[in-house]
Amino acid sequence: HYDHMPVNDSHEPLRSLLLVVLGAFTVSVFALFAYGLNADHYLTYNLLYKDIFLYPEKYEETLLAIVLMSPGIKYFTIVLDPILTNPMLMMVAAVLLNTFLLFIGYQIAKAYVKPTIAVFFVLVLGMLANGYFIGIDNTQISFDRKAVATLVLLLSVAGLLRRKYWIGGLAAAIALMLHTLDSFAVLCFFYPGFIIYTIRENKTDVPRMIGSFAPVLAALLFTLY
Repeated sequence: HYDHMPVNDSHEPLRSLLLVVLGAFTVSVFALFAYGLNADHYLTYNLLYKDIFLYPEKYEETLLAIVLMSPGIKYFTIVLDPILTNPMLMMVAAVLLNTFLLFIGYQIAKAYVKPTIAVFFVLVLGMLANGYFIGIDNTQISFDRKAVATLVLLLSVAGLLRRKYWIGGLAAAIALMLHTLDSFAVLCFFYPGFIIYTIRENKTDVPRMIGSFAPVLAALLFTLY
């Protein structure tokens, strides 16, 4: 039940918080040295997309011209260009982003299990998610549009689960503008169950929850039209 979720748990052991931060950072650094950065994403999301926006005339007669229609992708690529295209800065940003991803995962997990169990779950998940498995690609850490959209999606889920509906809605809208396909798929999977649970367990929150859909719908319309 949401009323029993430790939204502001002042009794959480400090050692669990420190352990998950240090553990998440260690896992991210290990993933960097063990598996490296995601070269495919660096070449595609960072370098190619920069070229598309710098020289749009080269792509006007190709399928990649659709990228030019997305203001979210354009602003992300231009504003963060110094980080996206610099291998050293991208490496540092990738480690920090992955650390933050695992930390947000911990914040979500500890709402349902004890902090120590949440730490263990998130760190093991981090080791598996950032590892290399035959038949599964794109598991290396990265700092690109897709990775940032994943982080924002996790922030959206955390906000919604903590009944911060507008924060969750705004985060979901940003994620949709950064990576529409991935974000839409995740939200389609998450929202139905979340809506049903809220209606059954927190009926008084339904109006606020419905209101939080406004930025999501606005982002979809802005992206599609």
